[in-house]
Amino acid sequence: AVLLYALLIAQVSPLRAGLIGALSCIALGALKKESRLGLGQIASALFLTMKNSIMVIAACALAGVVVGVLGLSGLGLNIANIILSYSMGFLPLALLLATVVAIILGLGMPTTASYIICAAIIAPGLVEMGVTAMGAHLFVLYFANMSNITPPVALACYGASSIAQANPVDVSIKAFKLGLVGFLIPFAWVYGPQLIMDGAPLSIAYTAMTALIGVLALGVSLQGVFGMQVLGWPLRLLAASVAVLLVVPGVLTDGLAAAAILSLTMLVVWRNSKTSSAADVS
Repeated sequence: AVLLYALLIAQVSPLRAGLIGALSCIALGALKKESRLGLGQIASALFLTMKNSIMVIAACALAGVVVGVLGLSGLGLNIANIILSYSMGFLPLALLLATVVAIILGLGMPTTASYIICAAIIAPGLVEMGVTAMGAHLFVLYFANMSNITPPVALACYGASSIAQANPVDVSIKAFKLGLVGFLIPFAWVYGPQLIMDGAPLSIAYTAMTALIGVLALGVSLQGVFGMQVLGWPLRLLAASVAVLLVVPGVLTDGLAAAAILSLTMLVVWRNSKTSSAADVS
């Protein structure tokens, strides 16, 4: 890891850095008899590497087709206008459209390249609708890279599944579920610029607290467990509504979220006390 980091800092290409890293592993392994690899083992490792790379190469090819179609058709240049026209000036809808487009444009691309494309195509339209420049650029940067764990491509998941010898579709779906809470964060940046340190100190602290509670509420909704109690779908939907309400700033939304949190907490406490009483009786 240290060698790879040093090579990348030295502006060595990723392909060459990976090759040097692999050769260094063989050389270091040869220092000890227990870890020394024979020619047959090295050949087997090379064959296994090529076999595991097939899924990643196929996913990259699919992503390249999408990006190529966008570039050759000129659709990418008109995306900002499409988002503005289809959203009809309604910011939540525009953000949802921008999310989908950013994930598609980020398919199979490095972080820098995906950000540059999304910043040029999507961010100007969001700024025109009143989003701060920093919020718009962070929004597209975040979602362009979320394509790595978003099915059906999810390149990072294909790479991980080849290493773990697991089903890539199952890995990508599991990664998407685990990372679903993260999809809320960019929306919080847009509606609460205090989260990116744009505002008074007290306002920043209050917004950070409500955002933390919102993320925890969404986690409760996704996992269906709160206070050692398994929640049914009505209560999970209630927890999800708390997360949505806390994303939108305002006294009314914060008040409704607080009431929902209080109701959910009281219900869970009552269930826990009822369970404890039943256990004591038995």
